[in-house]
Order: sequence, then C-alpha cells, then structure tokens
Amino acid sequence: MKYKILYVEDEVETRRNVTEYIKNNYNVTVFESNNGKEGFESYLKNKPNIIITDISMGKYSGIELIEKIREFDKEVKIIIL
Repeated sequence: MKYKILYVEDEVETRRNVTEYIKNNYNVTVFESNNGKEGFESYLKNKPNIIITDISMGKYSGIELIEKIREFDKEVKIIIL
C-alpha cells in the first residue's frame, strides 16, 4: 500500500523543505496545504493515511483542524509540529 500524507504548514519554506525531504526519502504521495481550512478540504478530498500539521496557523489552527478531522475519522494518524 502506498501511503498518502497530508502536510499542513503555513510557512512556505518549511513546507517546501519538509515535503521535498519526504518525497525524496519515502515512497509516498504528499499533499500540501498552507492553512487548516485548506488542510481540511484536502483531507476530505484525498483521504490521507497520515496527517502532519503545524499547530499555529491562520484559518483554523492545527488543533481546530484535528478536531474537524476527528469528527470524520478517529483512526487516522496525526503528527503535530
């Protein structure tokens, strides 16, 4: 099974560097979002296996994003940065 990762980070350079690292070192698909609102929309559309999120962002914090996701999925793995 090929994993799908959703990475939600509002700092462009950090998001770009981490995404590039993940893509270069693991056989996964990475979806990127720059805020919690976009992250939630991407979650609904792409159904990732793992979510990596920043905690402090505009348009939903990482905590708000997790709360919304948990309404739909209590099992998806989430890493908070």
